[in-house]
Amino acid sequence: MMEGDKIVLKPRSAFTPEETEKVAENRAMNILFCGLDSNEFNCFSACDTSKEVWDIHWILRIYKVTSQVQESKIDLYVHRHC
Repeated sequence: MMEGDKIVLKPRSAFTPEETEKVAENRAMNILFCGLDSNEFNCFSACDTSKEVWDIHWILRIYKVTSQVQESKIDLYVHRHC
């Protein structure tokens, strides 16, 4: 909380439900961003919520795994039939 040009800290017990939720959201975003490299961070930095980061991360991960599986199946098919 700002009082003039000073930052005044208040105890967590005095937080409103909205402030508690905001702290939890900021903590979640920080945890997720700490697990990203700089290229990934650039992709996710426009996300507004931790849920959005999480959902996009899993979609990309599933796509990557699916692509790798498809490539493996193609390689296996080519190896068996050529």
